[in-house]
Amino acid sequence: MLWIPALLGWAILEASLLTLGWSTPGKWLFGLRVRPLEGAKASFWSALNRSTTVLTFGQGGCLPVVGWYAGIQSYRDLTERGATSWDRGSYAVEGRPFGALRILLAAGVFLALLMAVLLADLALVSG
Repeated sequence: MLWIPALLGWAILEASLLTLGWSTPGKWLFGLRVRPLEGAKASFWSALNRSTTVLTFGQGGCLPVVGWYAGIQSYRDLTERGATSWDRGSYAVEGRPFGALRILLAAGVFLALLMAVLLADLALVSG
């Protein structure tokens, strides 16, 4: 049940970063920027609404099967309509070209996280 406070904490952190005009580490890594259609920066409550809507509808609350279904539906919404339901009319998501450096950096971050998970699992198993 620790995942519920973790998700709420992430929504607050993401909203804070968007309010400051910054990006989350993942969006930065993939060259994405979320900006409000009106104004230079989003209000905290608007950004928090976006973050909780993404977690609820875009990721299905991170629940198995529900999250997969939500991800597929979000992808369809994005490809067929040009924006997801939580961004349409309020936010624009902009992307920069994905060069070799970002690909290497993304691969490195992925491998580092994978190693951390494997090492943590090994530590739990070996006691």
